Amino acid sequence: LSNGQFSQRKGKKMNFSEFFLAEIDRLEGSARMAGETLTSLCRRAGVSRETPERWRRKLPSTIESMERLNAALTNIIAEKKTAKPVTRRKFKR
Repeated sequence: LSNGQFSQRKGKKMNFSEFFLAEIDRLEGSARMAGETLTSLCRRAGVSRETPERWRRKLPSTIESMERLNAALTNIIAEKKTAKPVTRRKFKR
């Protein structure tokens, strides 16, 4: 993951949250193309039908935590690139 970008889809860079939501839409579309509904897909997967809708309204906290971790890592990398190199001094014993 570089610069907070998770993936590219149709030439657009997406962060993890956008990618996650796009995956829900992709699953629903693929189910339709297979002649199924999201409801039947959820039933076969053993997932509550309300789960994808709940995720669309509010991302799971694990996804939000992943976004925060990724943003923090991006900041750390940027800080290290702009920081002056640390020279270590050898001490006599």
